[in-house]
Amino acid sequence: MKCLILLGIFVVAANAQSCYDDTQGACSRPGASDDLPNCNAKYSGFETVSADLSSYVKRAVLYSYDYLLMSTHFGNYEKNRAGFEKLFKGLSDFQWESAIDVIKYVTKRGGSIDFQTNHNTNTTRVAETTELQSLAKALENEKVMAKEIHSIHRKVARLHHEHQAQDNHDPETASYLEEHFAHKQAKTIRDLSGHTNDLKNLLKSGESSLSLYLFDEYLQKL
Repeated sequence: MKCLILLGIFVVAANAQSCYDDTQGACSRPGASDDLPNCNAKYSGFETVSADLSSYVKRAVLYSYDYLLMSTHFGNYEKNRAGFEKLFKGLSDFQWESAIDVIKYVTKRGGSIDFQTNHNTNTTRVAETTELQSLAKALENEKVMAKEIHSIHRKVARLHHEHQAQDNHDPETASYLEEHFAHKQAKTIRDLSGHTNDLKNLLKSGESSLSLYLFDEYLQKL
């Protein structure tokens, strides 16, 4: 344990010295550029997942709009499903707020979000669909987001680098992902899977109109 602590201290000291050297070099040369490439907030293994976090942000924004379209669809005068409207509005807000939160975190760590590069965030546009299909689609979306968080977490976890020469371990990023996303998404997936199976069983009764009405009333109370 002491060896690990000392190693961490030496790494931090080396980074600080690099920034110091940049500053000294810029000040000692007349007319030198004020560009100091090492004087930033980047450290540890953050840059390993910078592109992945950009991808996550863009997917979260896309899903937020998907959920908003679904919410509007169920809230119109024809469908009049206030419970489903509320559910999908909540999911839309969560994904939007998640995107903003990640953007703030990335900038805090000295990075930036790349909105230009295509990070394979293609997603099927689904707005007008049945109640059961909409729940299934939302469940699928949330599992995609959860798996993406797990993938990013694994890249900055020490276990991923046990047998590699370069250690990109970043406990601060791992802790952030766990606290802000992993636990919340596990609950969301559990809730949506419950809603999907409950509605599926209710529709088997043969009174689909009544079942949908009662289930929508239930969602309004959550």
